[in-house]
Parts: sequence; C-alpha cells; structure tokens
Amino acid sequence: QGFIQGRGLFLDSHESPEGQKSSRMAELPYYDVRVGVRRQLRHAVPITHLESSLQVNESVHVWVEEFRQWKIGMVSNCLHSAGIYQVMVFPDEMTEEIDPGINETPPLTLDNITLERIRKRYAKNSPVRVYRGRQVGWLHGLITEDVVQDLRPPVVISPRLASPRKRQEDKDASAS
Repeated sequence: QGFIQGRGLFLDSHESPEGQKSSRMAELPYYDVRVGVRRQLRHAVPITHLESSLQVNESVHVWVEEFRQWKIGMVSNCLHSAGIYQVMVFPDEMTEEIDPGINETPPLTLDNITLERIRKRYAKNSPVRVYRGRQVGWLHGLITEDVVQDLRPPVVISPRLASPRKRQEDKDASAS
C-alpha cells in the first residue's frame, strides 16, 4: 500500500525513468509515492503503475478455482500489507449490484485470496475519474457498461516450480 506525495510531474524529454521513449508517456503524470510500512519513497512512479487498494464491500471479480471461472464477489476483509483478501462470492448473480439480503443462495466465503485472483469490477453507473491528458487533466465520468480489467484465468506460478535449482531431497536421492 502506498500514498502519493505532492503533485504529479511530467517528463518533458519524452523519456520515462526506465529509459523507454514514448510520446504517450510524456502526456501521463508521474508521482512520488511512499510505500510500505517504512514509508519508503519511490520517485517518478508512472500513473499506469498506480491503483487504489481494494476496500471492504468493494465489488470485484474473483477467480474461483473449483468453478474454473470468474465470479462476481464482494471484498469482506483485507490484509493490505500481505496482499491477501477475504471475498464473498454470490452464486446468484442476477442483480446488477450485489446485495447479500436479496440473494437466495448464501455466499461462498473465500479466504486468503491473493491479488492475482482478483479484478476490480466497474459496474454500470459507477462514478470514476478519468485522466484526459496534460492539457485537460482529470474529469469526472460514469461507467456506461459493466467492465472488468482482464478476464483471462490468472497465471500463478508456484515458487517451487519457478526455481530451476534442485531441492535438497532431489540432490540426496540422485547421490544414492
């Protein structure tokens, strides 16, 4: 979790701090951000890397492995520092907005959900702020359709599978 410090800045040289040249990036602001428990300062973070953290009662799409699909849910608990959430999933998704009082089937509560399995849900008629470039700045807007950031299944690699090194048990077995 982080906090923007100060006003946004623009890079006039059309070059991002990562060395990428882009006229589009020159139109987008960069911010100094304080992150983590120790409030470490990160300079010139592109706006494309910033997003508000999920909050309790926020509507989301969550990947439910047992159904092998994305379901509409609601954040019921957050542990921001660990990036872990508890999400209630409502099997009856007939209503535009989730209302636990009118859904007939009780919600399925999923614990220890990581950010890889959650996508923000932008429901129809939700108010948003839209950045329209350096000249115009931020404007108020309204979502016209229910939209999800990305509905492909999440790619989660087990740390055990990602490591090319042999485990100690494998080394011991091959030695005998």
